[in-house]
Amino acid sequence: MVGVLRLECGKIGIISDTHGDTAAWRKAVELFSDCGAIFHAGDVLMHNYDGAFVTDSLANEINACSCEIFAAMGNCDRFSDQELLLPVLQPFVSVDWNGRIVAMAHGNNPALLRRDAANAGASLVISGHTHVAKLERLGDVIFVNPGSASRPLGTQPASVAVADAEGISILTLDGKHLFDEAWI
Repeated sequence: MVGVLRLECGKIGIISDTHGDTAAWRKAVELFSDCGAIFHAGDVLMHNYDGAFVTDSLANEINACSCEIFAAMGNCDRFSDQELLLPVLQPFVSVDWNGRIVAMAHGNNPALLRRDAANAGASLVISGHTHVAKLERLGDVIFVNPGSASRPLGTQPASVAVADAEGISILTLDGKHLFDEAWI
């Protein structure tokens, strides 16, 4: 595959909608301690209504992270975030992870994400945006929304996801399993 980033590692962490919450990031990173990479599905930092940063502490922690980070641009992210963040915020991310194509976007345009993921031949599609954790299989493709690490909606707690050779799990920030799906 030309132009697709290749990632060889046993486990990946998946997070979304941190909205500048450094405490939530720290809890997630503890759960991701044995992950070779982290996929962030957007809405990374926090801004005031005028677009100014509330704090850059989360950006500093993300930049100091020892593993590779892939990040999608969320509807609350700003182009100016790139002045602080080392991972480049992309509208669509496609990575070959151990022979499986992982496609990721924030998810505020689900039809576009599904189209782009299908065009990329994705086995795993990551999104965020809804702040509600969801794990769904459609044919050979697994769709995961890890929920929000900082501001979950509904009755679900703050959550993240991990994926490895066995499958995908959505976990609370305390490490309790909410949903699991095995690869076929």
